[in-house]
Amino acid sequence: MNNNPLYFDLILVLEYFRSTPSFLSIIKYLSNNYRIGLFKTPLHASQLNKNDEVQASFEAECVRMGGIFLSTESVETFEAKIVIIPQRLYSKEAIYLIKCKIKAQRTMAAMGLAWAGVEKTEKFLDELSIKELLVIDLNFTNYLLHKRGKEKHYHDYILHEVGLPFEKYPYFNSPIADYIIAMPTEFLFSEKKDKIQFLKSLIRLMSLIPKNKKFLYKPHNGLKHDSFLKKQDVFLGIISLFVNFLRLNLLLKYCSNKKIQYLANSLEFGQLCIALYFKTRKHRIPKNFENFPIELFLPHISSGVIGGVSNTIWSCLYFKLPYFNALDYKKRNKEKLIMNYKTENHYLEDNFSYFRVKYCNDLLAFDDVQFNIINDSCRNANVVDFLKSILTEKP
Repeated sequence: MNNNPLYFDLILVLEYFRSTPSFLSIIKYLSNNYRIGLFKTPLHASQLNKNDEVQASFEAECVRMGGIFLSTESVETFEAKIVIIPQRLYSKEAIYLIKCKIKAQRTMAAMGLAWAGVEKTEKFLDELSIKELLVIDLNFTNYLLHKRGKEKHYHDYILHEVGLPFEKYPYFNSPIADYIIAMPTEFLFSEKKDKIQFLKSLIRLMSLIPKNKKFLYKPHNGLKHDSFLKKQDVFLGIISLFVNFLRLNLLLKYCSNKKIQYLANSLEFGQLCIALYFKTRKHRIPKNFENFPIELFLPHISSGVIGGVSNTIWSCLYFKLPYFNALDYKKRNKEKLIMNYKTENHYLEDNFSYFRVKYCNDLLAFDDVQFNIINDSCRNANVVDFLKSILTEKP
């Protein structure tokens, strides 16, 4: 054992919590036998503004599980057998701190599930001279590289397939529910009528859940607030309850004026938001955990996930958990969708072409053949076992 207080078996670079859910299992199951340092880099304000409370909770959990925070203001250099750096956009300050403060025998990048070939998120590989990449799903990575015309992009790197650790090394210790309602991100809807279709389908599917089955409601964790329970939408829903909504809605919907049509859709959406609230208010995940990444919950769900078009589909296929897609994505207005996307978000369409989980037509029915989209080599891989095998190697 190395008695140097500046030496760690493993250093994890802490970035935005949504990038690194596996860190919780790594720390929980390795910290009893190995010293694990946590090196926190400066976050972009835009990320903190989205969900600073969950970021703080995630960091506190990393410490509670056994991680040790390292001071970036220390004049000393920390040493490690392995350092893992998540795939993110890093500021010049963050790159400088990592270079100056950490000296490791092996430096590895924890690549995101679906960012293969997106060059701006890969600049840190060259900036930090990283040659070993931890990829979650090698087949999916190669698919995305081909889709984006970057087939030779990773030829100079060593790729390690590591899957997800949460089934063998769970963060939670017991079953949670039969179903989970996984709300998608807002920018996957081209316009208000897509959200109306989604909520109608979602509410119908929830009514099909047997009474003896437990379900939980999970808002998307990209923002502090639940984007399907915004105050202004609920307010419009309340207004519509005080009028003859059916007659008003028919009048407004068949009027050619776009502003009036938009008002009609907003009123209908508001009513659906209220219905969603009353259907889910007793089924919320505890506040301190509801915005943690959904991958942590999935091994503890027994019957399936109800959601929209989302990267969560991949995780469900990985854990062989039925996914009931409530968004009829073929009806989305593609032109408006492209306008809504941020520059990087159009890559999500590449992901969905791989998952191939269609609209469920308001039925809790799923074809298990779709589980074969994820192969056994990915499911059998595990980042905790991978790191353990390296850490137990003798010099």
